[in-house]
Amino acid sequence: MEFIRLQRAQAGYDPDTSHCLYGMDADLIMLGLASHDPYFTIIREKLDFDSKKCNICGQDGHFAFACKGEAKVSQGVFDDQAKSGQLKAVEFQFLHVNILREYLAKVFLLILYVSTYYYLINILNE
Repeated sequence: MEFIRLQRAQAGYDPDTSHCLYGMDADLIMLGLASHDPYFTIIREKLDFDSKKCNICGQDGHFAFACKGEAKVSQGVFDDQAKSGQLKAVEFQFLHVNILREYLAKVFLLILYVSTYYYLINILNE
């Protein structure tokens, strides 16, 4: 976010610049909303909450964002040989913050019966 703020402070900054952040932290969504940039995308790994398995090391018990890169304890002779050389495809979720902003505007305008965009900006800032 500091890089984006520094870019905006420079002369000749194009306000239609697209920004893309990668991370698992849900605070990135709030930071994207607070930035008020029109084209802001957040990329996250898709989490499967049914199985708690890491996408990086393939071990059970933690997700990729908590992976420490520790070696897997071998369960036998054929355990590691069956999975060697295989890469697991990782699915990603793309969150376009401008679409989320439009959705929130419709929800809040329906609830509050307020038709001013200025009031929506105050809601997003809070």
